[in-house]
Amino acid sequence: MEIMNHLWDLGSGTVADVHSRINGYRKVAYTTIMTVLKKLADKNMLRIEKEGLTYRYFPVRSEAEVKGELADSFVSSVFQNSPVQLVQNLVKKEKLTESEIEEIKKLIENL
Repeated sequence: MEIMNHLWDLGSGTVADVHSRINGYRKVAYTTIMTVLKKLADKNMLRIEKEGLTYRYFPVRSEAEVKGELADSFVSSVFQNSPVQLVQNLVKKEKLTESEIEEIKKLIENL
C-alpha cells in the first residue's frame, strides 16, 4: 500500500519518483521499488506507459475503491463481519483525542 499511496498522491510516477519519495524517510533499494511496481502492474493495479527509456506507472483503481475493499476484507476476516467489533477495539486500544472523538461522533450522526 505504501507505493500505491505515493502513486495516488502523485497521480502517476516512475520508479525514480517513488524511490525518491520513500528514500526521504527510509532507505529502500531502487530495485525493490521496481520489483513491487512490476508486481502491482502484473496484478492489474497499475497501467504502464513507456516514456523514452523509462516507464511511468498509473494507478488503475481509485484509492477509495482499493481501501474500501481492503477494509471490508479486514472486517470480514478479523472481526467476523462486525464493524462494531472493529470500532470497539479501536476505541478501547487507541488513545483518542477529544477532537478525534468529536469527529467520530459527527460521522456516526451523519449516517
